[in-house]
Amino acid sequence: MITFCRKSFIKNVFNGQIRCKSANSVSLSYNKITGCVTTSNDSLPPVLIFHGLFGTKNNWKSISKAISSKTGRTVYSLDLRNHGSSPHTSGTDSTLIGMANDIELFLDDNHYKTATLIGHSLGGRTVLQFAYLWPERVEKLIAVDISPLPTIPQQFFTKTTFIDELSKSIENISNDLNMSSARKQVDDRLKPLITDAFIRGFFLMSLHKNEESEKLFWKFNLNSIKHMLENEYINKIEIKIPFNGPSLLVHGQQSDYVKKDDYNAIRELMPNVQIVSIPETGHYLHIEKPNHFIDCVISFMKLS
Repeated sequence: MITFCRKSFIKNVFNGQIRCKSANSVSLSYNKITGCVTTSNDSLPPVLIFHGLFGTKNNWKSISKAISSKTGRTVYSLDLRNHGSSPHTSGTDSTLIGMANDIELFLDDNHYKTATLIGHSLGGRTVLQFAYLWPERVEKLIAVDISPLPTIPQQFFTKTTFIDELSKSIENISNDLNMSSARKQVDDRLKPLITDAFIRGFFLMSLHKNEESEKLFWKFNLNSIKHMLENEYINKIEIKIPFNGPSLLVHGQQSDYVKKDDYNAIRELMPNVQIVSIPETGHYLHIEKPNHFIDCVISFMKLS
């Protein structure tokens, strides 16, 4: 008997099993890094890396290169839907299951049976959701400063009022300004909202100008992201059984996203997880201590 999943779906056959794939899946934009001639090994599954909320694939360029160089694997860093150069979707389609379906579409379109998945924050929630839906397609799973637990700390950038202020920050800026001057004006407007210069720079990476109208725009889809936050879609991972595959959860020691008190509950949902805490780091541990982070990832990937 075939069971059909949610809304409108198309059949997908994988390893003799009939799967349900959303007709609303989108093809994700990505950067691709291949190992050098001496280290490249196309027989190994690729590594897919997914950024966090308001991020882009370009945030992971240097780490992608390092992982590819050290493992010989092809590494893709991808824009989640409603981010970067990936397609925009409606707010109601901005769910973790929808984003997980995008990963399945990417694997199918590129003829990969499995992959090692790395995800930070929202990207981590997405790869976790994928692992619970399609565990047989996950070689190894790496969650970065995020867990499958439904409790996620409230941050200033997850408040819907922040989304509104972000929209206002690019209003009434002259189209005659060059991009550098326009970015400086937006940066000044964001200072009361985002006091940390590093975090402001992180957001400004997604600020662009329309080539025809010369108007500023954010590359992320603010309306859909606002809907996603209002409806707490990020909190809702569908879990029917634990993910028993090899997994690593690496988190910042000073971050609120993963606490030692959470470890036992996390292990109930990920029985084979290794948990690593990187000292003196917060939510952006991969940027604060990139070498330490890369060493953790590589050591885990090399385990048989």
